[in-house]
Amino acid sequence: AKYLEQWLKHATVVSADGKALLAQSYYQLNRKKDALKYIGEAIMDYEAKGSVPKENWWSLQRVIYYERKAFRNVISVLKKLIKHYPKYTYWRQLGGMYGEINQDINQLISSEVIYLAGVMSKERELLGLAYLFMGADSPYLAAKV
Repeated sequence: AKYLEQWLKHATVVSADGKALLAQSYYQLNRKKDALKYIGEAIMDYEAKGSVPKENWWSLQRVIYYERKAFRNVISVLKKLIKHYPKYTYWRQLGGMYGEINQDINQLISSEVIYLAGVMSKERELLGLAYLFMGADSPYLAAKV
């Protein structure tokens, strides 16, 4: 990170990729505040140009927010990941984050997406979905799970 910081001081223009590299270095050095700053700048630079930021940039931002217990920020990042890099693992994480902030109906919706796609197979997940349906006064849907 020391060499990257020196480069940053002398460079006239720092690309989004350079900022992301610095953010990753800071994260490895446990300088998470600095990492969050630079990954945020890298993402904003890409978005300002109308480009979609790299998946691993949002993933780093998501991890840092999660470690800081900034769950609403995690949700925001996960929504972007789902939109641009759709994976069921992000839907699972989104459901978990909604659970953390007690938004049961949104947790139910996120979990139901995974269920309807046929990728929910663990008994624990299925039971959790059934309980969410029960909590939403939908015993019929709970029984179908």
